[in-house]
Amino acid sequence: LGWWRIGGAGDMDSEAARAVHRKLLEWFWYEKELQAANRLDMAMDNDFYDNLQWTAEDAQVLRDRGQMPLVYNEIAPMVDWIIGTERRSRVDWRVLPRAEDDVDMADVKTKVLKYVSDINRVAFTRSRAFADAVKVGVGWLDDGVRDDPTQDVIYSKYEDWRCVLWDSSAYEPDLSDARYVFRWRWVDEDVAVMMFPDREAQVRAATHDANRAAHVADEDTWYEMDDGSDANVNGTLNAAGSGYMVDAKRNRVRLIECQYREPATVKVVASGVFKGAIFNPHDEAMGHAIAAAGCMLVDKTMMRVHVAVFTESDMLCMGPSMFRHNQFSLTPIWC
Repeated sequence: LGWWRIGGAGDMDSEAARAVHRKLLEWFWYEKELQAANRLDMAMDNDFYDNLQWTAEDAQVLRDRGQMPLVYNEIAPMVDWIIGTERRSRVDWRVLPRAEDDVDMADVKTKVLKYVSDINRVAFTRSRAFADAVKVGVGWLDDGVRDDPTQDVIYSKYEDWRCVLWDSSAYEPDLSDARYVFRWRWVDEDVAVMMFPDREAQVRAATHDANRAAHVADEDTWYEMDDGSDANVNGTLNAAGSGYMVDAKRNRVRLIECQYREPATVKVVASGVFKGAIFNPHDEAMGHAIAAAGCMLVDKTMMRVHVAVFTESDMLCMGPSMFRHNQFSLTPIWC
């Protein structure tokens, strides 16, 4: 997940923060219910590719008759052909100059994009998302920045479709008119506490709730949960028919991230290199460029992208997105 730490623990417990938390949870559960039938179809499509084409009941009928529930998969070769076509048609970046004096800079940009692509293995990441799109209808890429000094600052990653929900009211394929997009992760409790040390009590409470729900869920309900990883909420091993093994405990908590648009009045750069960008007083590069060029700032009311990370019971952090492009970091690939 991309983490934006805004404000302290007191801010996250304020009435305003709780109101935002309630609103985001309403959106989240509304989309989960609305998209449930479609996500079930997507999961079945993915199973068909993986040779899981029998229901458990029908397969048992065959076994009772002394037959094996064999699968002659006619779907996988067709899907593999499409996936292979994308892999064979990969291309490298190439930035073309607009004028004669842009030739050198275009060459530099081409090399920079090639370096970023290579360091992040973008070709493989994009192919993985494309494979999801062919199998289930949509794949996801996540592009952003990180502050880890041991890795490159720019990243491009694959995102599992099972862990993403988007605004079903959006019309544009790039979700530029969407109000929100959700994703979630099951994170080890100690890792989550390190990520949000000022919200330790809230993280541990959410972990306890998840573990309690896991123990009371029966096996049929267990595998109907949302993202496929929920069967390991508390880390217990649950092979078919073997029950729980208490010596494999692993406390985990589901952290939900929402990138959402809110109407706001902001200052926008009216000219220069950063023309059209939202002014960020904490962006030193932007501040120096604006001061050197004498650019003018204008007030504009627009839909500003915000980011929040929360559990089902508490807000952990929230605030405006740090990206200048004012877009979601998740990009859908449709098929």
